[in-house]
Amino acid sequence: MSGSFSINRSATFSVHQTVDEFTGRGYAVFASSKSNQYSFGHPDKPISLFTSFLCDALQDKHIIRNGKKSLYDIVRLVSLYLEIWNKRNPLLQQQPIFRANMGGTIFFKVEEYKPYYRKRIFEENENYVIYDVEPLHSSKAKRYSVKVILKEPFSFDEIADISIEIKEKIRYKEVYINEKSQNRWLNQPANIIWIYYGRDEDDIINSNYICRVTWVDENQDKKWWYKLDKHSFTNKNIHFSIYPYYKTLKSFILKNTVDKEILISQTKKVMSQLITLAEKAIALYNELKNDSITEMEMFERMDILIPEIEKAYYEETQLGIAPKELHDWQQRCSALAGTIHDFTLFYNKKYITQRTSKNREDCMEITIQRYYNDLEDLIELERKIFNTKT
Repeated sequence: MSGSFSINRSATFSVHQTVDEFTGRGYAVFASSKSNQYSFGHPDKPISLFTSFLCDALQDKHIIRNGKKSLYDIVRLVSLYLEIWNKRNPLLQQQPIFRANMGGTIFFKVEEYKPYYRKRIFEENENYVIYDVEPLHSSKAKRYSVKVILKEPFSFDEIADISIEIKEKIRYKEVYINEKSQNRWLNQPANIIWIYYGRDEDDIINSNYICRVTWVDENQDKKWWYKLDKHSFTNKNIHFSIYPYYKTLKSFILKNTVDKEILISQTKKVMSQLITLAEKAIALYNELKNDSITEMEMFERMDILIPEIEKAYYEETQLGIAPKELHDWQQRCSALAGTIHDFTLFYNKKYITQRTSKNREDCMEITIQRYYNDLEDLIELERKIFNTKT
């Protein structure tokens, strides 16, 4: 009967906190049974059923990601074990109860993890800079996306010559996103190369290009890859796609780029609102899983949160463009904001007939996990950018 407890409120993210200071602070209680249920002993072990399943989850290697195991995944796995137990033992029902007032979840480091670092290619000469080479390999083709800064306003004939030169340099490079891709394509020439041309680093960071050049080898379907429209043509067996709004977009970006300190202040304000609302939505969902509220009560309570989330999400989308040193941080915050907005889709009266209860639960679980991962990714990035504590 250990589920007979309450937690007054969910976590609140202060505008003065970093995500690192917010996440994992507070407390969580994981109880073995509801307030009106017994916690049974294990039939084959001298410990309780709940303790046995908890130990199994703590030792489970399948929920380790990047060397870490999260409290969220541990709770989910124990709950799954007990759900299976309950189906097999209808007279010995036991449902665990989870409540927390801490922000996010906790990621426990349980083993050494060596991430795969992709090779970085940077080359500069008097005509251009190869700024980055990104591997986009598929199961059927070795493919690269190359970002290039042109130092002069070259003609398209000259860009065609430069493209052929870059293609020859890149075709036999070995750049991969993971070991599996490396094993598949090592020592093989690239089949497809896309080259994106800008005039400065800001163009590359903001994905604002003069044109994109496509080269494919003889084994590819050139009719498909070299299709023509009013903004494309071929030159020296290379396909050009022209971006007609390059200058307009460049002017727009320059005009709407916000001062660094102003952007940080505005972003922190709106993200503090969104993260606090996300924690409220997760706390409500936990009560649904605890059988403390019905699904219809979940709809009713989310009906209050949804307009607040939508308002804050809209405000986030209206923030100015980040200077280049904050570009990745703003992108990461926007991704987190999008994840939080997804909480409005599942227990929303507008879509009540479009999903089953099981589908709503599955979608909510996936989004909660993505939310926690987004928070963890943002922590790592903020440590690099703002030199916060490790």
